[in-house]
Parts: sequence; structure tokens; C-alpha cells
Amino acid sequence: MRGELDFTASLRQRVGTLKGADANILQQVRDELPLMPGLTSLVHKLQALDWHVAIASGGFTYYAEYLRDKLKLVAIAANELEIRDGKLTGEVLGPVVDAQHKADTLVKLAEKLGIPLQQTVAIGDGANDLKMMQVAGLGIAYHAKPKVYEKAQVSIRHADLLGVLCVLTGSLKHEGQCSACHAWNTITEVRLAAVSSSSARTERFSGYAGDAGVSRVQKLSDISLEALPRFSTGFLEFDRVLGGGVVPGSAILIGGNPGAGKSTLLLQVLCKLAEQMKTLYVTGEE
Repeated sequence: MRGELDFTASLRQRVGTLKGADANILQQVRDELPLMPGLTSLVHKLQALDWHVAIASGGFTYYAEYLRDKLKLVAIAANELEIRDGKLTGEVLGPVVDAQHKADTLVKLAEKLGIPLQQTVAIGDGANDLKMMQVAGLGIAYHAKPKVYEKAQVSIRHADLLGVLCVLTGSLKHEGQCSACHAWNTITEVRLAAVSSSSARTERFSGYAGDAGVSRVQKLSDISLEALPRFSTGFLEFDRVLGGGVVPGSAILIGGNPGAGKSTLLLQVLCKLAEQMKTLYVTGEE
């Protein structure tokens, strides 16, 4: 799980200790081991939204097949235990489902279903999941080991599996309660993936977020409004409402009742800005 041991060798060693055990222990474990909180609800909600859900597990096919049938999963990948005369032989049949096998499973399944990799999501908790999470469009670390948290794009540390739905729907509320799972304090840590040198953009990003690709949370008390770079719109009263002008990279919401003059104000501001920089005005009506 932590990535300190060779997974294949470790798995074969652990399975070897089961040699001679009655195969019925597999059902006993299945009947007594609870599912992860939120799993059933998450899968059903995703399937209702036409998502395809699959499992690539370093565990065993006995349990993966049970989940496939119970939750109507589109595919599974897991390790098959050899059974002879009702006894476990201590051997694994076929290739071991290691980190590369998981990543390959995701890629092949996406191709089979006609889904671009950019639209896939991989959820993992151990080092053996990292390759799969890296090839997916979005990798989510769920109650994971430190090494996985370090490299994941999104981390869920406290919520149950319905927290995944919160991330995918973008429905986290400012008050701290998620409208999907109704849990409190489920805010997730999000890290922006660093831009590679081959695809680096030339723009400079500024504002509260700092440089793009750098995850940095600041307390409001630590932000100096006077120190933020600003430029004038040409309307002193509008600048005053904005705290002294427009912060580069910021988004400004102009609200008001219909007919209050929002569009007129925006056009006037853009006309002023067009005198000193390039502007783009895009509008739409209901």
C-alpha cells in the first residue's frame, strides 16, 4: 500500500500462507466484511447519470465478481486464487493485477467503451493505484497513503465514498454541506496539475491564486488588499466598489434586477478598458 514492497512478490508470499485452507473461508470473509461506506449509493447515482463503473483490484476475483454482480459493474480485474478439491493451493492463476495492469485495464476499457481518457476517473488509496490514477483524466486519492496524497490531483480525507460524487458534480457548498451526500465538513483538497514544459502557456496568472499549478491556501487575514496588483476601469466609483480597481485574473459578478442597467454598465466599462487594452465582450440572453 505504501509502495515500500514489490507488490507481486508480496502478494504471492501472502497467498502462499493460505495453502491448504478451506475455500469456504472466502465466503465467510465476504459475508462478514462490510462494504466501504457510500459505495452502493455512489455506484447507483453514477449509473443513473450514465457513468460506467468498473473495478481494478489487487484483491481477488471471488470478491470482485460478487461486486460486479451485486452492483452491475461493466468490468472487473482482480487476482484469481487457485482452488483444488475445495482447498486453496496458495497460488495465483494468471498475471498479477499490479500497478501497470491496473493502468492498462483502464486504458483498454476506455477504448472498448469509446470514452476519451480525459473523461475517465480513477479512485485509489495505495501506491499500486498511482499509475492508473495518472493515466486517467482525473485521479482521486481516497483515504489514501501519504505517497498517494502527494501525487493525486484531488484528495478526499474525511467523507465517505459519496464525497467522490461531490467532487464530480462540483456541488460543494460554501456553508460546508454537500447537497449530494448531505455531509458536513467534506471540503476536499484540490491540487492543480503542473503544466509540462512542452505545453507551457505564455500567459502570466496572478491574483489570489498565485502562479497556476501551485496549490496554496491562504487565510483572508493574510491577504493584503492594498498589495494586490490592480488597474483602473476608468470609472472611479466602479473602481471603489472593486476595492481600488480590477485584479488581473479575477472574475467579477455584476448582479441586479432586470432593467437595472447591468449590460449598459458593462459596455461602458469595456469601452473605457478598450482604450488601453484588448477586450472581448460576449453576451447571451435567456
